[in-house]
Amino acid sequence: KFSGGLRATLAEKLTIEYSGGYTNSLYGGMFNNNAIASPLGSTEDSTIQRTPNPDSTLRISLLPDHRETVNRFTTGLTPRYTPYDFLATRFTAGIDYRKNEQRIFNPIESAGWTSTPGGGLFRFDRDYLQISLDAAATVSYPKEGDITSTLTVGAQGFREEDRQSQATGTNFPVPGTDDFDNAATVTALESNQQLFSGGFYIQENVGLFNKIYLDLGIRIDQNSAFGKEVGAQSYPKAGIAYNISEESFWPLGEYWNSLKLRASFGATGKFPPAFTRDRTFGANRFLGVGLISFGGIGNKDLKPEKTTTVELGLDAGFLENRIGIEITWFTETTKDALFPVALEPTTGYANQLKNIGEIENRGIEVTLNAVPISTPEIDWSIRVSY
Repeated sequence: KFSGGLRATLAEKLTIEYSGGYTNSLYGGMFNNNAIASPLGSTEDSTIQRTPNPDSTLRISLLPDHRETVNRFTTGLTPRYTPYDFLATRFTAGIDYRKNEQRIFNPIESAGWTSTPGGGLFRFDRDYLQISLDAAATVSYPKEGDITSTLTVGAQGFREEDRQSQATGTNFPVPGTDDFDNAATVTALESNQQLFSGGFYIQENVGLFNKIYLDLGIRIDQNSAFGKEVGAQSYPKAGIAYNISEESFWPLGEYWNSLKLRASFGATGKFPPAFTRDRTFGANRFLGVGLISFGGIGNKDLKPEKTTTVELGLDAGFLENRIGIEITWFTETTKDALFPVALEPTTGYANQLKNIGEIENRGIEVTLNAVPISTPEIDWSIRVSY
């Protein structure tokens, strides 16, 4: 893994930041997803009587070669321009590229352990590219005083390209061959999809007397996976925090240092998979002849799943903040959840993706932070959450 970055000042009010990274990962395992816990157990299998030597049985079980290689490149560029003390702007462009290669080879010698008696080779390749853009401007005025304000306006967008191909080769003529060229039967599949999502947002943060902080905002999104009858989607948010320990009557006691009360509301969305809004068809082969079959029925009213969350909580500090307690109550409701709905057989389709589900999630989270020892030589902190 390699990563790095730099920051340069091009002018008094203009800076630019760049970061990049490369990661190479190699995964390997025995059998498909390590489905068989240990090949050593095979030496005690009463059904393996044709191999009198347990060492040979173990050697054969280790023959399948399953591996996956992932190469990933990430890079980002961010210019920042601050023409005035109260106005700051930024623009970010990023690229995320990943290439996966998965290879599963079961040689002829391992026929007793796999479902491919003549040997089999499976390969899966994926090229994934995401390009993201983010631009924002922030106005902070006034910055000081009993009332402060920070207004941010921005736009974001990303485009994904996902290209996948897979091939299977079976029945190799002789041991030792591991290429598709040597397989008697080769089948291949290919999948390509693109997705675009973009929108803009506006957010206002207001501070009152250095005690109360208000947060209001809304985001408007459009996505290429939305149904043709569905327009842009909005996601509002609001929040308030009250540092009651900033009041003149605080502290309430010698050991209770701080207390903050908070509440928030927000909405988020999850867009449908690509092409599920469209009526699609599949190309198949039968006896060497190509034919067209039904794919997906599509849905012109397909919308994103929307999740709204309400949170209430408090943060308290004791013993000069050596002990901290965080308590949060939350409730989440997801509406228009996406589920496949079975259709009548006379339609010719198996199911259709629809916004019919509703999911609820609620609970309480409690976190304790403590610093039993804090000296120039030793810092010991503890965090427990439930």
